[in-house]
Amino acid sequence: MKNFNLTKCLVASAVAGGLSLAPNGAQAAVSSNDLAIIGADLTAKNGSEFFSWIALNDIAAGEVLYFTDSSYKSGGFEVKEGLFEYTVQAGGISAGTVIKVDNFNPPSGYTSPLNSAYHLNASIDFTTSGDQLLIFQDNDISDTAGFTALWAVNLNTDNWTFPGPESGQSWSELYPGLTEGVNALALGLGDQTGDDSEGARFVLPDSYGGNFVGTADELRALIQNEANWEKLAETSTSGGFNESADWVIEGIGNVTIIPEPSSTSLLFLGALGCLLRRKRS
Repeated sequence: MKNFNLTKCLVASAVAGGLSLAPNGAQAAVSSNDLAIIGADLTAKNGSEFFSWIALNDIAAGEVLYFTDSSYKSGGFEVKEGLFEYTVQAGGISAGTVIKVDNFNPPSGYTSPLNSAYHLNASIDFTTSGDQLLIFQDNDISDTAGFTALWAVNLNTDNWTFPGPESGQSWSELYPGLTEGVNALALGLGDQTGDDSEGARFVLPDSYGGNFVGTADELRALIQNEANWEKLAETSTSGGFNESADWVIEGIGNVTIIPEPSSTSLLFLGALGCLLRRKRS
């Protein structure tokens, strides 16, 4: 019988688990894989405006997220509008948590900071001729040089191309660091001026029966698919559309995120296998 080398087996288990044998470093900040925007209602038919987002992975307490409807053009924020700052509360945000934000009466912890280079108004106030929404992080909001875009939606047209000489708060180019169709969705009704949607929300496909149980990657792929989004035509604000104040969250139902196996658990299972093999050898 061949000799069993326990050390080699453990090293192979560590590599398979994606672990470095060096000491662990600090945890990374929030990434675009950790969250997604899942709804925005620009109509103000219920006396306010709303947007919604979801945590796809656990987000640690103390992380600071910013939300803005300021547009980005020609390498900078051309039209500065509203801004919310949110510091994740004690205990963090669990994967699968859906958050609805009322622009005119925001939840506890959402504030409009002073002396920010990102906004002119105190808080976000959507325009019904199309608008955009960005989630980002920045260690210093007194200037816009160091921001990290995480996720964005654009309700003006079905693309992120700025229409030539026009300007205004309704239009935005793609925020740097984002990829269209991945973490930046263009949810307008067409590619021309006037093709804006008055609202858009992610709707879980019928096959899920109103409840999602799966991995973050699976849910992210569903959110990235524009076919799973419902959009409001501009006539909705003057027509008979009677969306509720919860419209931006009603499409997703109940969410249970199944965590992927961690590197630590993979290492443990690998080490257990090594010990069992050693016992049998």
